[in-house]
Amino acid sequence: VALGNIHTCALTPTGSLKCWGFNAHGDLGDGTTDQRNSPVEVAGFSSRVAAITTGTAHGCAITAVAPGRGSAHGGTAVTVTGRYLPQHALVSVGGAGSYVIRREYASLTVLTPPGRPGALVDVTVHDHSGQTATLPEAFRYE
Repeated sequence: VALGNIHTCALTPTGSLKCWGFNAHGDLGDGTTDQRNSPVEVAGFSSRVAAITTGTAHGCAITAVAPGRGSAHGGTAVTVTGRYLPQHALVSVGGAGSYVIRREYASLTVLTPPGRPGALVDVTVHDHSGQTATLPEAFRYE
């Protein structure tokens, strides 16, 4: 569950996403601007949602990280795919900042920092307001 100032979103056990609350700007992702007092399905995801965050009037979802493994020396190009990824997002791999080399509407490509061989680490997207969406154990250093 991710609590925003004016709306809330939750992942279901099947990986779908439901949101409710204020929706004047289409923040809930249901294709309307109607306020919702009960959860509605967020449309348009072609894969399971793995991590979510909400901010004042926005949300972010991570659906995948690929490839899921790379060199412990760092420098692996990893694409974080999702929806509503913040334009000026920062990404960390294993708690260390990663250099964003490409930004697209539904993805961010980063270069991984060095890590400990064999470590299975989280990948986190940070927005400008301090909100985060984390995909646990999404990358393994080799």
